Amino acid sequence: VTNFSATAAISSGALFLSGGTFTLTGPLTTVGANAHLTVGGTLNLGSFTTTVGGNFATTGAGVFQSAIATTQLNVTGNVSIAGGASTATAGQLQVGRNFVQGGAANAFVASGTHRTLISGSAGVAQNITFANAPTSRFNRLDIVDITRNIVIQSNVFVADTLLMRGGSGASNLI
Repeated sequence: VTNFSATAAISSGALFLSGGTFTLTGPLTTVGANAHLTVGGTLNLGSFTTTVGGNFATTGAGVFQSAIATTQLNVTGNVSIAGGASTATAGQLQVGRNFVQGGAANAFVASGTHRTLISGSAGVAQNITFANAPTSRFNRLDIVDITRNIVIQSNVFVADTLLMRGGSGASNLI
C-alpha cells in the first residue's frame, strides 16, 4: 500500500499508478490539459478531491474506489473506465469531456449515493458510451449547463436518477 500524504501536484506529463494499492491521504491534482492520471492498480480516493487537468483512465486490472460522501474526482478531459471492477458507492465523478466504459463487464457499477456529473464546455459535444450496460451503470446522472449536444453512443443505464438542468442555449440529448 502506498499512501499519498498531504497534497500531491503533478504539473505536466502523466501519472501512471501501476500495480499495488494507492490511498490518498490528501488532495491530488494534475494541472494542465496534458497532465493525465492512469490507474493500473487500485486507487482509493479517500475522502478527498482529486482534480485531473487532462484525462483519467483505468486500464488492465486498474480500479478506483469512491466510498465516502465527500470524495470528488473532477476530470477536465475524458474519462475512460476500462479496467477491473471499480467501486463507486458515494461521492462524485465530474466529467468534462467524454465518458467511455469498457474493460470488465462490471468496470463501472455506481450505486448508493454516488453521482456522475457531465459538465463540459458550451458548444462542445460530449459522448457517453458503455460497452456493458446495464451491468456497468451510472447511479445518479446529472447533466449540467446543457448548452451542447450530449451524444449517447450505446445503451446507458441509470439506476437511480437522471437530472438535466441549466443552460440558456440550444442543446440536444441524442
